[in-house]
Amino acid sequence: MNYKSVLSLVLLLAGPTYGMQFRAIGPGGGGTPGALAVDPTDPDIAYVGLDCGGIRVTTDGGQSWRNANIGIDFDGSTVWNTHNALLTLPSGRVITVTGTGKLFISDDHAATWQQAFAAAGPLALLETSPHHPQTVFAANATSVGHHPKTAKLRAASTEAEFGPRIYVSRSSGRKGSWSVLNTDKKQNIPADAHLFSLGVDHENAKLMYATTDYGFYQSTDGGVRWRCMQAGLGPVVGTRILTVPDKPNIVYVSAHKIGDTPGGVYRSKDGGKTWQAMVNGLEGSRLFFALAADPGNADVLYLGCHQWGGGLFRSTDGGENWSLLFSGEQADPARVGVWHGDQKHVSVGVRIRVLPGDNDGDGFSDVIYFIGDNVGQVMKSVDGGRSFDQIVSRAKVVNGKTCRSQRGEIDFLCARRVVIDPNDPKHLWVTYFDWGLFESFDGGESFRLAYGPWCQGELIGANRGLALDVDDPSIVYVGTAVGGRGAGGVISNIGKGGYSIIGGRDKQRDGLPNSSVLDVIVAKWKEGDQEEKYLYATSGQHGVYRRDMEKGGWRSVSDGLAEGAGRIFPFMTHVPGTRTFFVSTNNGVYRSDDGLTWKQVTGPGTNYEKLTGVVSIIVDPNNRNRVFVSVMKDFGGHEDQGVYESKDNGLSWKRIANVSIPFEMAIDPSAESPLLYVASQGMGVYKVWEESADNWRTEIFADKHNGLDNTRVWSVTVCPHDPKRIYVATHGTGVFVGE
Repeated sequence: MNYKSVLSLVLLLAGPTYGMQFRAIGPGGGGTPGALAVDPTDPDIAYVGLDCGGIRVTTDGGQSWRNANIGIDFDGSTVWNTHNALLTLPSGRVITVTGTGKLFISDDHAATWQQAFAAAGPLALLETSPHHPQTVFAANATSVGHHPKTAKLRAASTEAEFGPRIYVSRSSGRKGSWSVLNTDKKQNIPADAHLFSLGVDHENAKLMYATTDYGFYQSTDGGVRWRCMQAGLGPVVGTRILTVPDKPNIVYVSAHKIGDTPGGVYRSKDGGKTWQAMVNGLEGSRLFFALAADPGNADVLYLGCHQWGGGLFRSTDGGENWSLLFSGEQADPARVGVWHGDQKHVSVGVRIRVLPGDNDGDGFSDVIYFIGDNVGQVMKSVDGGRSFDQIVSRAKVVNGKTCRSQRGEIDFLCARRVVIDPNDPKHLWVTYFDWGLFESFDGGESFRLAYGPWCQGELIGANRGLALDVDDPSIVYVGTAVGGRGAGGVISNIGKGGYSIIGGRDKQRDGLPNSSVLDVIVAKWKEGDQEEKYLYATSGQHGVYRRDMEKGGWRSVSDGLAEGAGRIFPFMTHVPGTRTFFVSTNNGVYRSDDGLTWKQVTGPGTNYEKLTGVVSIIVDPNNRNRVFVSVMKDFGGHEDQGVYESKDNGLSWKRIANVSIPFEMAIDPSAESPLLYVASQGMGVYKVWEESADNWRTEIFADKHNGLDNTRVWSVTVCPHDPKRIYVATHGTGVFVGE
């Protein structure tokens, strides 16, 4: 064994070197939070759980935030970092559950987590007993707070031997203390029911309640047996349960409007046998979920409206009458504004937390937190609800434009791709799932929403592919998609008056079909003395289209591409200065040598039939004959996944790296031999490099050990001005930068 071989073996056994540290840069303040908890002993310590980005924590009342996912490791599922329930105990312990059914505990303010339990099915509900704080309940549940329209009452119950599992720990959730609570095989909640919430009576520890899509249920033996009590509620679908101190047998439920049945709050004084609508002052609103009581006065209740523009309501007489306390439409934009600037998107309906302490003696607890669906605002009041502040980001003027800078790492959005202006290293573009296109003028320290989530009256959906004009990088082209095979088109600022749709979408503009556009590129070459320049777009199942930059209009250039409704074109690349293109499909790789017609080089019918499921393609900028592709066929350990290389312009292929769940790639143009960074949909970022001729090395480049605590990554970008600066776009936690 030679010296180089020994050195390679030593480096491999040593593991990743983690020479670069990563930090989150934003943009903060959007997405879908599903859980909120506040430390009962310190109102400045708060936790937020996200639908795809894990957990965030603040220890200074929202002045700064940090990612808090260390110990919640990827387990092969796309919802491993989906958190719809958080719970804090008097000891300071915080408990969370995931969409994969895992339960974690932390005793250091979420700096680290330890798995304490694994359930049979997804967990989305946590409650504690008012009698014994160390008693914790967890349940296989659905987060109706995210999907209010699904809260519909099923017509009749079904016979089932075993209902949705409700688990209990009598030891503050510690490992080994969990067991199934509802064990009765005859008297139970139906097996296919969606469980929305649980509640325990404050006077009788054996009296418990549950809301489901089969109706309201009651247990009188501490949760072992359950019986349906829906008759008194009629068509009302109860969503959130609330019981309060010193009021035995009184239970409240929030409810959505269904037909002529009003939405609001319903109260029972007899443990759920009969109900009274408590909806005075709630007229005009329809989707209600979050419900809380003031810990200093059980007659003071808070109710959140889930619909966009809906507000926070308060009752001072036990629900008899309600008044609007806060709404985005009435709030001061300077105090509650975020990057999208549309306060009608504010909602309060997911979670409300009211903390004990009435220092000003007005009869209301001072500190109130709430979160709403869709835009990710975390709101806080310190004066009993007289005013609220958004504690996620703050306004900042850069280059004469209002941007938002974050307060730490509270980024709720799914970043898809980062592109850097070739003339300005501080000018960044970021495409985003759902919201549109973000722009930064200061290297990512702040962002503004360039367009979205609507453009010319059409909902944008996912934004992924982005191309800057090769002659004028201030001109931007973005591919948009509503689902992998749904509506889509191309948006650009090529004309005057801001961004507009220049192809596709509902009106199928200029000949581009209304289909998902996952990638766009601007290609330029010379034919003799004639210069040609086109905009290319991959269009759903229709193939590849191009737009004449001078004449406008789109035409299909798909001759030779496979036909069929199942094809998807996720990525396209161009060899600069030539007419050579590559496009990836779920069926393999195609090459074009004239920009018009295509030949399949991998997949069925070729010498490389298994090389399908291609996600991205990169051409070596220092050797145009070397091409690299990433292959991802599922979220498991498929034997064919990884990175492949061709040294002859796509004619032959060899796998060079077995990378877990690879997605988009980037290449360091300054490296003497090829150096690739590969995004992984579960493991962070890999580095793949040619150590010597045909000798490739692979190691983890970025994960929780060096600051990238969300390891579901969509793309990696090497800064063209400084290849030692790497940008990483993540699923749910925005963009990270490593330097």
